[in-house]
Amino acid sequence: MLARGLVRQAGAARLSLHRRPPLVQRLVSTFSRTSVVVPRSVLAAAAAFTIVGAATKYAWSMPPKKKKALWPQTFSCAECGKEGRLVKRKKTKPPPELVRCFSHGASARHRDYVMKPDKAEEAAEALRRTEDAAAKTKASARQAQATRLAHVAAIVKARPRPTEPALAAANAKLAKEIKEGLQRPNPLTHGDGRVCGCNHAINLEAMRRPPAVLQTFMFLCGATPARTKDIVAMPTSWLRHAAALWAVLHAERPGEVDPYAFVGLNALERQATHPDDGARYGTIAAAYDNDEGGRDLPDELRVSVASFDLSEMLLPYLSAKEGRDALGRIENVTVGHVGYTISRFPVELAGRKTVMSVMHMRRQISLPAIDFHPVRGVWSPRMTDDFNRLASLSVPATIHRLIKTCKVDGEDACAIVHAFKMKYGPVLDAIDALLRSKYQRLRAVLL
Repeated sequence: MLARGLVRQAGAARLSLHRRPPLVQRLVSTFSRTSVVVPRSVLAAAAAFTIVGAATKYAWSMPPKKKKALWPQTFSCAECGKEGRLVKRKKTKPPPELVRCFSHGASARHRDYVMKPDKAEEAAEALRRTEDAAAKTKASARQAQATRLAHVAAIVKARPRPTEPALAAANAKLAKEIKEGLQRPNPLTHGDGRVCGCNHAINLEAMRRPPAVLQTFMFLCGATPARTKDIVAMPTSWLRHAAALWAVLHAERPGEVDPYAFVGLNALERQATHPDDGARYGTIAAAYDNDEGGRDLPDELRVSVASFDLSEMLLPYLSAKEGRDALGRIENVTVGHVGYTISRFPVELAGRKTVMSVMHMRRQISLPAIDFHPVRGVWSPRMTDDFNRLASLSVPATIHRLIKTCKVDGEDACAIVHAFKMKYGPVLDAIDALLRSKYQRLRAVLL
């Protein structure tokens, strides 16, 4: 309104150029060069913008005005007489008998009547809060510990742990079965184990190719012929390391660790940050106990060395070496693309004969019972006969003895195996072609 009044009084046509504001001068000069008549509304808006900007700049340049206190800002505590200022300023003067210092703030009627703390009171308050947080943490930890103790006690009561004589008998029985399994003439078709449909198809396709093709595929993807009740070999150092972790975890948490959970390689790190999750009784352990007879197989230690690290894999076709490898037996059905497998090993722990159950990947074991040593680039007669027996059993009437599929049998199971053969056959052909080209180059270099 002020700008409009000024424009009306002076008149846009009668204002000289040097008396106009800078923005107005620029607008007038621009329109004058273009021979355009400047509307009065444009000049009024420019003048208003200039006046408002100047007023704002002047207001910000002025120092802020200090409000005068309506009452003295220093109060005295009604209990101890200590002087200080209030934490919050109220519009009305607080009654002196209601003011309290920070130390006696708990007895104040309202928090606005509490004084600001000094340095000593701030330090005491920080220490109190730290102690309260530590006390709450300890209380919650004690409660969680009691919950874990009760949970494990209920598990052991419902499913008692095996005795030392039972473990010694299981050790002797397992060692005998492993020795007999190594001498089995049919490692691929023995009636105690099954595999998934994809591994069965790979084994059928491997019989038509040199042993090096299956060895290379197993090096990349794991032991495809591994079946339930197969004899496996694993480095003794792995078992010692896993047993040490199991002992340390149970020593640090006596009575708090589920004895039927598989203790992993990172169990100590997990229980340091998540005490309730140091060793979990997962779905694989539950399936092993409930669906595959794990409850009837006594063991003292349950550990897991399963890892996706490629540096922790073995050559599945290597023979077991005494003193370096420990022999065990697969107890669960090796089904699934991930390849989690549970094997039992007869071991000696602190001078006692016992049994250790180990969860591992299919690529972390070797199969000493399978003869991978070729005779002039072809399978040995023993393996050739077993491959022929494997093919003769892959018919609708008997295929259920070899594979475990998704609740299908007979013709449907054979169709699944055929589909996997069409999928993995070209892969094995590519490996065969690659190996033949490499062998030819190596032969040319050597000769």
